[in-house]
Amino acid sequence: MPKTLGPLDMTFSTEQLRAQISEAKALLDSDPADADALQLMGRAYLRLGMMIEAKECYERALTIDPHDPWSHLYLGNVHYFLRAYGEALQAFSRARDVAPHLAMPHKCLGDVLNCLGDNAEAEAMYRKGFDLDPSCFGARQSLEAFLVEKRIAGSDGAQHGAAADDRPQAGDRG
Repeated sequence: MPKTLGPLDMTFSTEQLRAQISEAKALLDSDPADADALQLMGRAYLRLGMMIEAKECYERALTIDPHDPWSHLYLGNVHYFLRAYGEALQAFSRARDVAPHLAMPHKCLGDVLNCLGDNAEAEAMYRKGFDLDPSCFGARQSLEAFLVEKRIAGSDGAQHGAAADDRPQAGDRG
């Protein structure tokens, strides 16, 4: 698992993010092949809204370790935030291919497919992510939100989707 900047919901000041970038650059000065440092720097750039710089960090990390699912996921996030859904699908698919046991690539694929209106495939990806790891907050939250949205919208005019018994439960594999 890569080094992290902290919980995803943690708020960082601009100064803190710039300091993290400087720290990552120092790590890269001593070891230019430190893919974790590139991921850290990319996450800081992403939080600063510097998408081009974040994308470059993740692409460099992938040249060092093309089998790291987290770099593929982070790169996919950049594309997703830029609404470049085709590129996001490719990056998330690569993450899934190199780490099919992880929930997050499936969850992220579900997010993109949902944006593209492919509800059946989105639901399949959300369910797969949840089935792989019911303790994964992101997979659980996305599946629950999707099922609620599906129930409210009614996929073909009828009430479909998440009855109370259909909501994912910890340990639920079906």
